[in-house]
Amino acid sequence: MNQQFRINRKTIDGKGRADQVAVWSGPDTVSGSEDLTLDNRGRLRNLQKPVVTEAPQDGKIYGRKNAGWSEVKGGGGGVVVVDGGTGDGTGDGTQGPQGPQGPQGPAGPTGPTGPTGPEGPQGIAGAPGATGTQGPQGIQGNSGPTGPAGASGAAGATGPAGADGADGSAYGAAQNYMWNTATVPPPAAGGVRVNNATQNLATAIYLNYTTNDTNPINLKNYFLQRVLIGDTFYIQDKDQPTRWQLYEVSAAFTDNSTYVTIPVTWKSGGSAITGTPRVIMSRETAASAMSEAPNDGVAYSRKSKAWAPAFVQMTQAAYTALGTKDPNTLYVVVG
Repeated sequence: MNQQFRINRKTIDGKGRADQVAVWSGPDTVSGSEDLTLDNRGRLRNLQKPVVTEAPQDGKIYGRKNAGWSEVKGGGGGVVVVDGGTGDGTGDGTQGPQGPQGPQGPAGPTGPTGPTGPEGPQGIAGAPGATGTQGPQGIQGNSGPTGPAGASGAAGATGPAGADGADGSAYGAAQNYMWNTATVPPPAAGGVRVNNATQNLATAIYLNYTTNDTNPINLKNYFLQRVLIGDTFYIQDKDQPTRWQLYEVSAAFTDNSTYVTIPVTWKSGGSAITGTPRVIMSRETAASAMSEAPNDGVAYSRKSKAWAPAFVQMTQAAYTALGTKDPNTLYVVVG
Protein backbone atom coordinates (compact mmCIF):
# COMPACT_ATOMS: atom_id res chain seq x y z
CA MET A 1 0.00 0.00 0.00
CA ASN A 2 1.33 3.43 -0.93
CA GLN A 3 2.14 5.68 2.03
CA GLN A 4 3.94 8.99 2.29
CA PHE A 5 7.46 8.81 3.70
CA ARG A 6 10.45 11.06 4.28
CA ILE A 7 14.19 10.30 4.29
CA ASN A 8 16.16 12.47 6.71
CA ARG A 9 19.85 13.11 5.92
CA LYS A 10 22.30 15.01 8.07
CA THR A 11 23.60 18.32 6.77
CA ILE A 12 27.40 18.42 6.82
CA ASP A 13 29.08 21.85 6.97
CA GLY A 14 32.52 21.50 5.41
CA LYS A 15 35.01 23.21 3.17
CA GLY A 16 35.93 22.44 -0.43
CA ARG A 17 37.21 24.05 -3.59
CA ALA A 18 35.02 26.44 -5.56
CA ASP A 19 34.98 24.16 -8.59
CA GLN A 20 34.12 20.93 -6.75
CA VAL A 21 30.75 19.22 -7.22
CA ALA A 22 29.01 18.11 -3.99
CA VAL A 23 27.98 14.44 -3.93
CA TRP A 24 26.35 12.06 -1.47
CA SER A 25 29.20 9.80 -0.31
CA GLY A 26 26.83 7.85 1.95
CA PRO A 27 23.15 7.81 2.94
CA ASP A 28 23.65 10.79 5.26
CA THR A 29 26.93 12.47 4.27
CA VAL A 30 27.61 15.27 1.76
CA SER A 31 31.19 15.85 0.63
CA GLY A 32 33.13 17.33 -2.27
CA SER A 33 34.23 15.12 -5.15
CA GLU A 34 37.86 15.25 -6.28
CA ASP A 35 36.80 13.62 -9.59
CA LEU A 36 33.74 15.76 -10.49
CA THR A 37 34.53 19.47 -11.00
CA LEU A 38 33.20 22.46 -12.99
CA ASP A 39 35.30 24.47 -15.41
CA ASN A 40 35.17 28.29 -15.57
CA ARG A 41 32.17 28.11 -17.91
CA GLY A 42 30.11 25.87 -15.61
CA ARG A 43 30.61 22.65 -17.63
CA LEU A 44 31.00 19.31 -15.83
CA ARG A 45 34.42 17.59 -15.86
CA ASN A 46 35.29 14.08 -14.66
CA LEU A 47 38.98 13.36 -13.85
CA GLN A 48 39.91 16.77 -15.43
CA LYS A 49 38.23 15.76 -18.73
CA PRO A 50 35.04 17.34 -20.09
CA VAL A 51 31.97 15.13 -19.87
CA VAL A 52 30.72 14.81 -23.45
CA THR A 53 27.18 13.49 -23.97
CA GLU A 54 26.51 10.70 -26.46
CA ALA A 55 25.42 11.54 -30.03
CA PRO A 56 21.62 11.38 -30.77
CA GLN A 57 20.44 7.82 -31.47
CA ASP A 58 18.09 8.53 -34.37
CA GLY A 59 19.78 6.61 -37.21
CA LYS A 60 21.61 9.69 -38.54
CA ILE A 61 25.38 10.25 -38.66
CA TYR A 62 26.76 12.97 -36.43
CA GLY A 63 30.20 14.56 -36.09
CA ARG A 64 31.78 16.88 -33.48
CA LYS A 65 31.84 20.55 -34.46
CA ASN A 66 32.49 23.52 -32.15
CA ALA A 67 32.24 21.18 -29.10
CA GLY A 68 28.74 20.00 -30.14
CA TRP A 69 27.01 17.41 -32.32
CA SER A 70 26.33 18.31 -35.98
CA GLU A 71 24.61 16.11 -38.54
CA VAL A 72 26.91 14.96 -41.36
CA LYS A 73 25.35 15.75 -44.78
CA GLY A 74 26.57 15.61 -48.38
CA GLY A 75 27.88 18.95 -49.74
CA GLY A 76 27.92 20.63 -53.15
CA GLY A 77 30.77 21.47 -55.53
CA GLY A 78 30.78 18.12 -57.32
CA VAL A 79 30.71 16.04 -54.10
CA VAL A 80 28.36 13.04 -54.21
CA VAL A 81 27.46 11.06 -51.06
CA VAL A 82 27.06 7.36 -51.81
CA ASP A 83 25.59 4.91 -49.28
CA GLY A 84 27.58 1.76 -48.49
CA GLY A 85 26.71 -1.01 -50.94
CA THR A 86 27.01 -4.79 -51.10
CA GLY A 87 29.89 -4.89 -53.60
CA ASP A 88 27.92 -6.92 -56.20
CA GLY A 89 27.50 -4.09 -58.80
CA THR A 90 29.41 -3.86 -62.09
CA GLY A 91 31.03 -0.51 -61.18
CA ASP A 92 30.43 1.03 -64.66
CA GLY A 93 27.49 3.34 -63.83
CA THR A 94 27.61 7.06 -64.70
CA GLN A 95 28.10 9.75 -62.12
CA GLY A 96 24.90 11.35 -60.78
CA PRO A 97 24.00 15.08 -61.19
CA GLN A 98 25.78 17.71 -59.19
CA GLY A 99 24.23 18.33 -55.76
CA PRO A 100 22.92 21.77 -54.63
CA GLN A 101 25.34 24.36 -53.33
CA GLY A 102 26.01 24.02 -49.59
CA PRO A 103 25.08 26.76 -47.08
CA GLN A 104 27.35 29.76 -46.59
CA GLY A 105 30.12 29.16 -44.08
CA PRO A 106 30.21 31.03 -40.74
CA ALA A 107 31.68 34.53 -40.50
CA GLY A 108 35.39 34.74 -39.75
CA PRO A 109 36.60 35.76 -36.28
CA THR A 110 36.65 39.41 -35.20
CA GLY A 111 39.99 41.10 -35.71
CA PRO A 112 42.11 42.12 -32.72
CA THR A 113 41.33 45.34 -30.83
CA GLY A 114 43.59 48.27 -31.66
CA PRO A 115 46.00 49.69 -29.07
CA THR A 116 44.66 51.96 -26.34
CA GLY A 117 45.44 55.66 -26.85
CA PRO A 118 47.63 57.57 -24.36
CA GLU A 119 46.05 58.65 -21.10
CA GLY A 120 45.22 62.35 -20.80
CA PRO A 121 46.86 64.57 -18.12
CA GLN A 122 45.40 64.40 -14.63
CA GLY A 123 43.41 67.45 -13.50
CA ILE A 124 44.49 69.63 -10.60
CA ALA A 125 42.91 68.55 -7.30
CA GLY A 126 40.79 71.19 -5.54
CA ALA A 127 41.79 72.54 -2.15
CA PRO A 128 40.22 70.68 0.81
CA GLY A 129 37.39 72.42 2.63
CA ALA A 130 37.72 73.51 6.25
CA THR A 131 36.58 71.05 8.92
CA GLY A 132 33.65 72.22 10.99
CA THR A 133 33.74 72.38 14.79
CA GLN A 134 32.23 69.33 16.53
CA GLY A 135 29.25 70.09 18.74
CA PRO A 136 29.05 68.95 22.38
CA GLN A 137 27.72 65.47 23.13
CA GLY A 138 24.27 65.33 24.66
CA ILE A 139 23.53 63.78 28.05
CA GLN A 140 22.34 60.15 27.82
CA GLY A 141 18.85 59.60 29.13
CA ASN A 142 17.89 57.00 31.71
CA SER A 143 16.68 53.59 30.47
CA GLY A 144 13.00 52.96 30.97
CA PRO A 145 11.77 49.94 32.95
CA THR A 146 11.24 46.66 31.05
CA GLY A 147 7.60 45.86 30.52
CA PRO A 148 6.11 42.51 31.55
CA ALA A 149 6.13 39.66 29.00
CA GLY A 150 2.89 39.19 27.16
CA ALA A 151 0.87 35.98 27.44
CA SER A 152 1.47 33.31 24.80
CA GLY A 153 -1.10 33.32 22.05
CA ALA A 154 -3.29 30.31 21.36
CA ALA A 155 -2.03 27.78 18.79
CA GLY A 156 -3.53 28.22 15.36
CA ALA A 157 -5.66 25.56 13.73
CA THR A 158 -3.86 22.89 11.69
CA GLY A 159 -4.09 23.56 7.98
CA PRO A 160 -5.49 20.99 5.54
CA ALA A 161 -3.15 18.27 4.24
CA GLY A 162 -1.58 18.95 0.86
CA ALA A 163 -2.42 16.88 -2.20
CA ASP A 164 -0.39 13.74 -2.88
CA GLY A 165 2.61 14.34 -5.12
CA ALA A 166 2.89 12.71 -8.53
CA ASP A 167 4.53 9.28 -8.68
CA GLY A 168 8.14 9.30 -9.87
CA SER A 169 8.58 7.87 -13.37
CA ALA A 170 12.28 7.04 -13.18
CA TYR A 171 14.85 5.88 -10.67
CA GLY A 172 16.11 9.42 -10.06
CA ALA A 173 13.45 9.32 -7.27
CA ALA A 174 12.78 6.51 -4.79
CA GLN A 175 10.45 3.68 -5.83
CA ASN A 176 8.27 1.54 -3.55
CA TYR A 177 8.76 -2.25 -3.37
CA MET A 178 8.12 -5.18 -1.02
CA TRP A 179 11.17 -7.09 0.29
CA ASN A 180 11.12 -10.89 0.14
CA THR A 181 13.52 -13.26 1.92
CA ALA A 182 13.41 -15.85 -0.89
CA THR A 183 16.71 -16.11 -2.80
CA VAL A 184 15.48 -17.49 -6.15
CA PRO A 185 13.46 -15.81 -8.93
CA PRO A 186 10.93 -14.78 -9.98
CA PRO A 187 9.83 -11.92 -7.73
CA ALA A 188 6.10 -11.19 -7.67
CA ALA A 189 4.72 -7.90 -8.97
CA GLY A 190 5.91 -5.13 -6.68
CA GLY A 191 8.62 -7.37 -5.19
CA VAL A 192 12.43 -7.39 -4.93
CA ARG A 193 14.85 -10.01 -3.55
CA VAL A 194 18.56 -10.95 -3.73
CA ASN A 195 20.23 -14.30 -4.38
CA ASN A 196 21.85 -14.75 -0.96
CA ALA A 197 20.32 -14.68 2.53
CA THR A 198 23.55 -13.00 3.71
CA GLN A 199 22.90 -9.71 1.96
CA ASN A 200 26.52 -8.50 1.73
CA LEU A 201 27.37 -11.71 -0.19
CA ALA A 202 24.59 -11.28 -2.77
CA THR A 203 25.69 -11.17 -6.43
CA ALA A 204 22.29 -10.61 -8.10
CA ILE A 205 19.12 -8.60 -7.53
CA TYR A 206 15.79 -9.96 -8.80
CA LEU A 207 13.44 -7.00 -9.38
CA ASN A 208 9.93 -7.05 -10.83
CA TYR A 209 9.41 -4.31 -13.42
CA THR A 210 6.13 -3.28 -11.71
CA THR A 211 6.44 -1.19 -8.51
CA ASN A 212 4.37 -1.52 -5.32
CA ASP A 213 2.70 1.90 -5.58
CA THR A 214 -1.05 2.62 -5.34
CA ASN A 215 -0.71 3.51 -9.02
CA PRO A 216 2.04 1.01 -9.97
CA ILE A 217 4.68 1.98 -12.50
CA ASN A 218 6.11 -0.42 -15.11
CA LEU A 219 9.85 0.37 -15.34
CA LYS A 220 10.77 -2.05 -18.13
CA ASN A 221 11.51 0.57 -20.80
CA TYR A 222 13.45 2.59 -18.22
CA PHE A 223 15.73 -0.38 -17.51
CA LEU A 224 16.24 -1.18 -21.21
CA GLN A 225 17.23 2.40 -22.01
CA ARG A 226 18.97 3.78 -18.89
CA VAL A 227 20.50 1.21 -16.51
CA LEU A 228 24.24 0.70 -17.18
CA ILE A 229 27.20 -1.13 -15.68
CA GLY A 230 28.59 0.96 -12.82
CA ASP A 231 25.20 2.30 -11.68
CA THR A 232 24.32 1.80 -8.00
CA PHE A 233 21.05 0.67 -6.35
CA TYR A 234 20.21 1.73 -2.76
CA ILE A 235 17.62 -0.42 -0.90
CA GLN A 236 16.23 0.66 2.52
CA ASP A 237 13.50 -0.50 4.91
CA LYS A 238 10.97 2.36 4.81
CA ASP A 239 10.22 2.14 8.54
CA GLN A 240 13.71 1.15 9.77
CA PRO A 241 16.25 3.57 8.19
CA THR A 242 19.21 1.76 9.81
CA ARG A 243 18.44 -1.30 7.66
CA TRP A 244 19.86 -0.66 4.17
CA GLN A 245 22.18 -2.07 1.49
CA LEU A 246 24.04 -0.46 -1.45
CA TYR A 247 24.89 -2.53 -4.57
CA GLU A 248 26.79 -1.64 -7.80
CA VAL A 249 25.81 -3.10 -11.21
CA SER A 250 28.77 -5.30 -12.20
CA ALA A 251 27.60 -6.69 -15.59
CA ALA A 252 24.80 -6.29 -18.14
CA PHE A 253 21.38 -7.15 -16.71
CA THR A 254 19.06 -9.85 -18.11
CA ASP A 255 15.51 -9.00 -19.23
CA ASN A 256 13.13 -11.80 -18.13
CA SER A 257 9.95 -10.26 -19.60
CA THR A 258 8.26 -9.37 -16.25
CA TYR A 259 11.35 -8.98 -14.07
CA VAL A 260 15.05 -8.20 -14.41
CA THR A 261 18.15 -10.02 -13.11
CA ILE A 262 20.83 -7.46 -12.18
CA PRO A 263 24.41 -8.75 -11.53
CA VAL A 264 25.77 -6.71 -8.62
CA THR A 265 28.63 -6.25 -6.18
CA TRP A 266 27.87 -5.25 -2.57
CA LYS A 267 29.40 -1.86 -1.77
CA SER A 268 28.23 -0.96 1.77
CA GLY A 269 25.28 -1.33 4.10
CA GLY A 270 23.72 -0.94 7.53
CA SER A 271 21.81 -3.65 9.34
CA ALA A 272 20.31 -6.50 7.33
CA ILE A 273 16.79 -6.06 5.96
CA THR A 274 14.63 -8.68 7.70
CA GLY A 275 11.12 -10.04 7.25
CA THR A 276 8.92 -8.74 4.44
CA PRO A 277 8.87 -4.96 4.96
CA ARG A 278 8.13 -2.22 2.52
CA VAL A 279 11.37 -0.89 1.04
CA ILE A 280 12.42 2.04 -1.09
CA MET A 281 14.85 1.75 -3.98
CA SER A 282 16.78 4.50 -5.72
CA ARG A 283 19.36 4.43 -8.54
CA GLU A 284 22.36 6.64 -9.17
CA THR A 285 24.04 6.56 -12.56
CA ALA A 286 27.80 6.19 -12.86
CA ALA A 287 29.64 9.27 -14.16
CA SER A 288 31.61 8.52 -17.30
CA ALA A 289 34.09 10.79 -19.04
CA MET A 290 33.93 10.80 -22.85
CA SER A 291 37.08 12.09 -24.48
CA GLU A 292 36.88 14.70 -27.26
CA ALA A 293 37.23 13.67 -30.92
CA PRO A 294 40.76 13.93 -32.43
CA ASN A 295 41.70 17.52 -33.37
CA ASP A 296 43.16 16.70 -36.82
CA GLY A 297 40.72 18.38 -39.25
CA VAL A 298 38.77 15.15 -39.93
CA ALA A 299 35.03 14.92 -39.14
CA TYR A 300 34.38 12.15 -36.60
CA SER A 301 31.21 10.40 -35.40
CA ARG A 302 30.42 7.95 -32.58
CA LYS A 303 30.53 4.22 -33.39
CA SER A 304 30.42 1.47 -30.71
CA LYS A 305 31.15 4.10 -28.00
CA ALA A 306 34.37 5.18 -29.76
CA TRP A 307 35.42 7.84 -32.29
CA ALA A 308 35.48 6.83 -35.97
CA PRO A 309 35.83 8.93 -39.15
CA ALA A 310 32.39 10.20 -40.18
CA PHE A 311 33.01 9.35 -43.85
CA VAL A 312 35.65 8.11 -46.31
CA GLN A 313 36.48 10.42 -49.23
CA MET A 314 37.77 8.85 -52.45
CA THR A 315 37.63 9.13 -56.23
CA GLN A 316 35.07 7.32 -58.38
CA ALA A 317 37.79 4.95 -59.62
CA ALA A 318 38.84 4.05 -56.05
CA TYR A 319 35.24 3.51 -55.02
CA THR A 320 34.57 1.29 -58.03
CA ALA A 321 37.70 -0.75 -57.26
CA LEU A 322 36.49 -1.63 -53.76
CA GLY A 323 35.76 -5.33 -53.62
CA THR A 324 33.21 -5.09 -50.77
CA LYS A 325 31.54 -1.91 -49.60
CA ASP A 326 31.05 -1.62 -45.84
CA PRO A 327 27.30 -1.00 -45.29
CA ASN A 328 28.14 0.97 -42.11
CA THR A 329 30.56 3.37 -43.85
CA LEU A 330 29.60 6.63 -45.59
CA TYR A 331 31.58 7.00 -48.84
CA VAL A 332 32.02 10.51 -50.35
CA VAL A 333 32.99 10.28 -54.04
CA VAL A 334 34.79 13.32 -55.46
CA GLY A 335 36.31 14.12 -58.83
